[in-house]
Amino acid sequence: MEETDRSNETKPALPREWEMIVTAFMPNLKMIENRFDRIDIDIRDLHVGQKDISSRMNLLEKRMDLFETQVDKRFEQVDKRFEQLTGELRDFKADVKWRFEQVDKRFEQVDKRFEQVDKRFEGIDHRLEQIVASIDRLGDKIDARDARQRSFTLRMFGIAITISFLGVLGVLVKTFGLH
Repeated sequence: MEETDRSNETKPALPREWEMIVTAFMPNLKMIENRFDRIDIDIRDLHVGQKDISSRMNLLEKRMDLFETQVDKRFEQVDKRFEQLTGELRDFKADVKWRFEQVDKRFEQVDKRFEQVDKRFEGIDHRLEQIVASIDRLGDKIDARDARQRSFTLRMFGIAITISFLGVLGVLVKTFGLH
C-alpha cells in the first residue's frame, strides 16, 4: 500500500482549470494526428514523384546526348556543303566577271549608236518646235471659234426658251378661254 501512496504523492493534483484545458484539447489532438498522417502520405508521394522525375531526367539527358551527336553530324554535313558552295561561287564569280566584260563591250557599241540617235533627235527637235508653234496658232483660232459658237448657242437657247414659253402661254390662254 505504501507504493500506491507514493505514486499518488509524486503526481501532483491538477487544478480544475487545467483539467478543462486538457479535455478541450483532446479532440484537437486527433485532428493534428490526422494532419500528420496526411503530411506523411504527401511526403511519400513526393519521394515517388522525385524518383520518377529523376528517371525522366536521365532519359532526357540520354536523348539530349543523342540529339547533340545528331546535330554535330548535321553541322559537319553543312560544313562540307558550304565548302562545295564556296568552290561553285568562285567559278560563278569568274563567269560573271567575263560576262560583265562582254556587256561592257556591248554598252560601248550602244553608246556609239545613241550618239548617232542624238544627232537625229536634234533635227527632229527643231521640226517639233515648228509643229508646236503651228499647233499654238491653231489652238488660238479654235478658241476664238469656240467663243463665237458659245455666244451663238446661248442666243439659240434663249430663242428656244422664248418659243417654248409662248407655246405654254398659248395653251394656257386656250385652256382658260381668254381669246
